[in-house]
Order: sequence, then C-alpha cells, then structure tokens
Amino acid sequence: MSMERKTVQEFDFEGLIQTGKRLSRAGRATVLRILEAAFEILRTEGYEHFSMQAIGRRLDMRLSNVQYYFKSRGDLIRALMCYVQQSYIRRYRELLHQAGDSPEGRFRALLEFNFEDIGDDDTRHFFIQLWPLLSSTDDYTGELMQQLYETQLQYLSERIHEMVPDISLDEARIRAEIIAAMFEGFMVTAPASVDTEKHRRTLKEAVIRTAFSIARGGAD
Repeated sequence: MSMERKTVQEFDFEGLIQTGKRLSRAGRATVLRILEAAFEILRTEGYEHFSMQAIGRRLDMRLSNVQYYFKSRGDLIRALMCYVQQSYIRRYRELLHQAGDSPEGRFRALLEFNFEDIGDDDTRHFFIQLWPLLSSTDDYTGELMQQLYETQLQYLSERIHEMVPDISLDEARIRAEIIAAMFEGFMVTAPASVDTEKHRRTLKEAVIRTAFSIARGGAD
C-alpha cells in the first residue's frame, strides 16, 4: 500500500510515545518524519537494514534524538505497525463512504481494495519485510502479527455481519479470518502465477466470488 503522507492532525499519537511524554506540535511532526523514514527503509531496503541508526542517517538526525521519541527498536516497530494500521483505517473508511448503503456493495468494495492492494509490489515487499520484524520483536509469540491484522479482520467481520445479519458475531469473525487468510496467501503466490492482465481479472473475480460464498456460509 502506498502510504499517503499524514498531517499531525490526522495521526493518533495515543499509545505510540512512552507514557507521560507530552509532545509539542513540532515534536509530533518529528515523530511522523521518523515513522515515514522507518516505512521507507523497510519498503526499499528490507528488514536486515532496518535500525534506528539507519533512520537517523536518513533524516540527518542523531541517534539520541530518535531515541528521545522511541527508546528502543521494539518501541519503534510497534509504532510503525500502528502507523500502518491507521493508514488502512483511513482508506477503509473512505471506501465505505463512497460505496453507499448496500451491504453487498460495501463488502465488494473492501474485497476489491484488498485484492488490488496485495497485487501492489510496494505493499507486498513492505509486508513481507515487516512480518519477520514483528515476529522477532514479540519473541515469535505471534501477538504482534495478530494485532497487525486486527483492523482487516474487524472491517471484514462487520461487512459480513451487515450482509448476513442472522449469524453471530463470532461466526462472522470466523468467516472473515478465512477470507483474510486467502488474501494474505495470494500476497505470496500471486506474483508467480499471474502472468497477464486477463488472468489477473479472472483471478480477481474468482477471489471475490469465493469470498462472497464464504461470507454467506457457502450459499450462492
């Protein structure tokens, strides 16, 4: 996903900076610069080059200045994850606003966005680099990976429950998890299998058709 540059007003800083630190407007702008630099390093250079020193060099900033806002690499990685989630939430809200009131139309808008997103080279490279960072940060418990995909699962679950209101919220969540797993799997396999635009369109419609079937419990 191509991350749009955020303004200070658009970003939710709660929970990103250690408790008790009050940031001026300039401080908040610096936090955004650090997160944008972290995103670009991970996207373009890979997780093996991701470090607070590298971010400082990119911004012509001393390491101690980076550490003023993020005491550890783990703190920075968690903040980067939150930054990415907020970017997706913003896009999801825009999509749903444009999609109107039809539950089917809202669900399809989300599916189409996810399909196009996983087909984007920048998105794919960024997330494939982010996964090992998150796994090593939480000692391979899977906790941060679960947090990362919570936004996607929440929006899918809500759209499924809108479309099939007679099922429980738990059942909507299970169906959302299956659909999300399908999309994330295509992030890895699609680049090797999609060789023409016609094939991509055929695959997209098959994915959307399958997702609708899963959301409806197998009903056509």
